[in-house]
Amino acid sequence: IVSRAWRTGVYKGMGATLLRDSFSYGVYFSVYEIFKRRLQGDDPDAHPIAMFFAGGMAGVISWLTIYPVDVIKSRIQEDSLSKPKYSGLVDCFKKSVHSEGWRVLFRGLSPTMLRTFIVSGANFLVYELASKSMSL
Repeated sequence: IVSRAWRTGVYKGMGATLLRDSFSYGVYFSVYEIFKRRLQGDDPDAHPIAMFFAGGMAGVISWLTIYPVDVIKSRIQEDSLSKPKYSGLVDCFKKSVHSEGWRVLFRGLSPTMLRTFIVSGANFLVYELASKSMSL
C-alpha cells in the first residue's frame, strides 16, 4: 500500500505545474508561428537561422510570461512533506514576496533566458528540418 505522504510528495506542485504548462505552451507555439511567418514572409522555405531565431524568441517570451509561477512551483515542490512552510500556491507566493521581496520571483531568470533561447531555437529548427525531410 502506498502511503499518503508518498502520493502527496509525488504530486506536490502539480497544480502549479499544470497552470504553468497550460498557459506557457500556448504562448510558446503561438509566438513561434508569429515570428516564423514574419521572418519567412511568403517564402514557404524559411532560412534555418530564421527558424532558429523564431524558436529562440518563442522560448524566451514563453518563459517570461510564466517565470514567477515556475519559481513558486519549484518552492512548493522542494517544501518539506513533514513540516511544510506553504499551504498552497497563493500562500507560497505571499510568503516568498513578503520575506524576500518581489525580486525573488525572477531569481535565475537570466540563465534561463539564455538556455531557453538556445534550446528552443534548436528544437524548432530540428523539427522544421525533420518535417521537410520526411515530406519529400
